[in-house]
Amino acid sequence: MMMEEEQQSHDQERKRRVEEFRAREEQYKRDIKDREEQERNIREELKREREEWEKQKQQERQRREEEEDKFRKKERSMWDEYYVKLQEERERSQREKEDLQFKHEEEKKRMNMMMEEERQTCDRKRRRREKEFKEREEEFKEREEEFIEKHKRAIKKQQQKMKREQEEWESQIKIARQRRDEEEERSVVRNKDLFNLFFLTRIMSAPAQSSSFLNIVSCEQETLSNLSSVKSGPNKTAVSRTINDRSCQSTLK
Repeated sequence: MMMEEEQQSHDQERKRRVEEFRAREEQYKRDIKDREEQERNIREELKREREEWEKQKQQERQRREEEEDKFRKKERSMWDEYYVKLQEERERSQREKEDLQFKHEEEKKRMNMMMEEERQTCDRKRRRREKEFKEREEEFKEREEEFIEKHKRAIKKQQQKMKREQEEWESQIKIARQRRDEEEERSVVRNKDLFNLFFLTRIMSAPAQSSSFLNIVSCEQETLSNLSSVKSGPNKTAVSRTINDRSCQSTLK
C-alpha cells in the first residue's frame, strides 16, 4: 500500500513537473512570437524612415536642380544686363573710347569674379549637403546592422537558456527515477530481512516445529522474491501474494 502511494505520489510529481515545463515552453514560444512582432514593427519603422529619407533626398535633388536653374537664369540675366550696358557703352565709345574700354574690362572682370564666387558658393553648399546625406545614410546603415546583430544575440541567448533548462529538467527526472528505484530496492530488502528475523525467532522459540517453520520461511522468501520481481502494477502483486499465502497454508497443514 505504501509502495502504491509512493508510486502515485511520484507520478503526480512527474506530471506536475511536465505540466510546468510545458507551461514554460509555451511562455517561451509566446515571448519569441512577441520578439518577432517587435522586430517586424521595427523593420516597418526602419522602412518608413528609409522611404522618408529617400523622399528627402529626392526633394533635395529637386531643390538643388531648381537652384541651379535659378543660377543659370540669374547668370543669363546678368549677362543680358551686361550686354545691355556694353551696348550703351559702345554707343558712347566714340566720345570716351579709352575710358569706356577700361571700364568695360573692369566690369567684365568683376562680373567673372562674382559669377565664380557664386558658383563656388553653390558648389560648397552642394558638397556640404552631399556629405551630410552620406553621413546620415551611413548612420542609418549602422543602426540597422546593430539592430540585426542585437536581435540575433537575443535569440541565441534565449535558445541557450531553453536548452539549459531542458537539460536540467531531464537531469531532475533521471535523479528522481534513480531515487525511486533505490527506495523500492531498499524496501524489498528491508521486508525480506524482517521476514527472516520473524521466522528465525519462531524457529528458536518452537524447535519441535522447526521443519514446518522452515517451509514457511521458504514460502515467505519466495513471496518476497515474487514481490521484488513483479513491478508492473498493484493487481499482479496482489495475485502473487495470494498464491504464495495459499501455498504456505497448505504447507502448515
